[in-house]
Amino acid sequence: MARKLISRALHGFGITVSICLLVQLVIAQFAGSSVTPSFGAHFRNEAAAALVQLGLTGIVGAAFACAAEIFEIERWGFLRQGIVHFLATAAVWMPIAYLCWMPDSRTGIWIAIGGWTLTYAVNWTVQYFLYRHRIAALNRSIQAYRRRDNHAGN
Repeated sequence: MARKLISRALHGFGITVSICLLVQLVIAQFAGSSVTPSFGAHFRNEAAAALVQLGLTGIVGAAFACAAEIFEIERWGFLRQGIVHFLATAAVWMPIAYLCWMPDSRTGIWIAIGGWTLTYAVNWTVQYFLYRHRIAALNRSIQAYRRRDNHAGN
């Protein structure tokens, strides 16, 4: 289990850092800076700010990759898994998002909370209906198999 979490964390960190680096390069080309002014103000130069932002983004990726393990707890229902996953990922995402990308104000806090909550709710709802559809299809396949098996045995 620990080896699996470490592997997930490393993969999540690496993938997220790679994506963030590409985004930083593109943003720097168009905006002239890859970090927000409020985040950059905490550092001596933009390069240091960008490097820290890269590391924080990697932490988000590692946390999300590890938190996916919550959906492997079979004795929990999908709603419980979703609530625990939401809280675990929000505990990492919201402070880092607020620090790195949101305005340093109450409005920024509400943007971080509202944006995360809305995004998560939409994603969770879509996933719920997709899995519900898949489960129904599996149940139909099982019923069809049982009917064929029963007819073959008679």
